[in-house]
Amino acid sequence: MPKDRLSTLEWNIGYTFSPLSVLKSLSNLDNLSTLRITLASQCGSFSVAEIQALDFKSLERLCLEAVYSPQDVLVARAMIRTAKSLSFLHIDFWSRYLNKVTLPKTWDGYFETIVGRVESMEDAFRKGIHQELAIRHQLTVLYLQNATLDKSLLPLITSNTLRSLSLRNCTKLESVMPIEEQPLKLKELNLLLKEELWTLPRTESMIMCLEPGLTTLIVMDQFIILPSDEFEFPLKLEWAEKHRDTLRNLALARMDIHSSRICSLVKLTREHELMEVFRLNEFLLPLKLKLDESNQWTCTEPANFAQYADLETLYLLPIKEEGRKKLAEGSLLGVLGELLMDMGKGCRKTLPNLKCIIVGQRGYPEALRVFKINWIENDLCGAKQKYLATIYESTMVAMMAKTDLPFKLYWASFITDFAVETTPIFS
Repeated sequence: MPKDRLSTLEWNIGYTFSPLSVLKSLSNLDNLSTLRITLASQCGSFSVAEIQALDFKSLERLCLEAVYSPQDVLVARAMIRTAKSLSFLHIDFWSRYLNKVTLPKTWDGYFETIVGRVESMEDAFRKGIHQELAIRHQLTVLYLQNATLDKSLLPLITSNTLRSLSLRNCTKLESVMPIEEQPLKLKELNLLLKEELWTLPRTESMIMCLEPGLTTLIVMDQFIILPSDEFEFPLKLEWAEKHRDTLRNLALARMDIHSSRICSLVKLTREHELMEVFRLNEFLLPLKLKLDESNQWTCTEPANFAQYADLETLYLLPIKEEGRKKLAEGSLLGVLGELLMDMGKGCRKTLPNLKCIIVGQRGYPEALRVFKINWIENDLCGAKQKYLATIYESTMVAMMAKTDLPFKLYWASFITDFAVETTPIFS
């Protein structure tokens, strides 16, 4: 295909291949509207002149992964600055590297030539990324992971155009929290809170600022869980009333930062209420799954699975980290068969709607298990189980390609520094 006809490119070029030649080739293309690429600190050979020469004026949707060096930040800035009208921006900063970076003295002039004098990487974020976003673009989708936030982003977050906001493991979250007088027109909100839970009252205020019409809510926090902790979702119930007719996808979970144990932010006794209040399509459920001596997974605390029959996609998250890392081992068909049998028995009038079960979380790609579910009616007279399920193991890539399921909660994960994956972001 001629290069000038290229409109969409998603490419994981790996960690040993510099994106320099790729970006140079893609620069100045008239029709390139969608780009996903891995930087992975392979931009060190860029000169000031080469960075300033990059031109991505036709870009509308941009995803940058593994951004963790000062050079990466400047390349990201050049792409944001030259794009005429970005509507979608997804940036994964790698905190385990970026937070340890100190700007060498030899870089003073380098940054100063492009963005002016900077004192720290935090300053580089503000001048290199946030200010350009706020000045130049009216985004509908913004996804930032491991970023240092700044109040210059607040006008963008409270704009009339932004519909989907994801702030995962970001520092200085309070700087972009709106006050009650600033209504948010978001349809999707994805928050992964760090351990600074003192921001939770502001988080509550932010959710209360949402105008009616929210379709997806993900709130996950990392905290020190004490034996006496109540795992009740700490927000007021008033948030739910405004979105009763529209909320379709819900993930509320907490992880102990010491033991990595995960629990739901909603008590099991209240999950049934959630299923009755909302017509949910997707739901995340922490579950006690254990690998036994015969290499079979078992559920040590079965939930009432019949209550999830109206879902399209159910995400099961093993409570213990050991279980999450071992998901690639053993068979899950037995335990899933038992849970679906419970669902088939509990549904007496209509065929269950559940089409997919995902076990694990994004970030452990080798241990993420995906299952396609088909249902048939049991015609045997007097059968206790009215509906029977068949289970097929699949992959995320296959399910995204062969079904119309949106997988909105696939992005709900406690893991923040990913091995770059092949799962497509742009459909």
